[in-house]
Amino acid sequence: MEESLHLYETLMRLPLFSGLGSEEISQIIAQTKFQFLRLDAGKYLCHQDEKCTLLVVLIHGAMNVVTHSDDHGCIVTESLSAPSLVAPSSLFGLHQRYLHSYQCVETCRFVLLNKDEVFRMFDRYFIFKINWLNLLSTQVQKKELQLWHTPPANLRQRILRFFLIHTEKPAGKKTFRIKMTRLAEEVNDSRLNVSIQLNAMEDEGLITLQRGIITIPALEKLLQSR
Repeated sequence: MEESLHLYETLMRLPLFSGLGSEEISQIIAQTKFQFLRLDAGKYLCHQDEKCTLLVVLIHGAMNVVTHSDDHGCIVTESLSAPSLVAPSSLFGLHQRYLHSYQCVETCRFVLLNKDEVFRMFDRYFIFKINWLNLLSTQVQKKELQLWHTPPANLRQRILRFFLIHTEKPAGKKTFRIKMTRLAEEVNDSRLNVSIQLNAMEDEGLITLQRGIITIPALEKLLQSR
């Protein structure tokens, strides 16, 4: 009973179930074959490029979302807290694989739905289907709009754009594991100039630097400094 109540409260807070009434949410919980999973801190829910076959909802805890480039020359770590959907865009489409790795930073609990159950939800609840389309459309629109932003006017802005386009959300703590020479190549400038700009950002309290690691405590504050 307590687990059902927690699930009810969680679903009510997710945009995917927005617009559904309390009676409909109760029906979903009663009629849908949910699976439950608990993982301890340090465990991985999935790894980047693994096949995605489930809709996953993080209902308790926090995770690191880790993304690496093809050659592992750049690795980005972000955070994800409950309640949240985990990689809904990976369940359908041409590339049905996880685009990120998800690692628990504390004990996490999940609700899982296989594709058949998701299709049943589409058939039974029109609002659920519309919310799903809106979710995916919003993600696509945000990515497309980034391509048409005003070009960066200087090196600092090019570095900030690199941080922005390589993260899922333009806010919160981010960690970039990348060598200075690689970042210089990415922003088309010299290692020395990139180093000068990064040290200036550190002096302003916007980032912290370690060998091969750039930590951004709050990306939204860094973006405001451009």
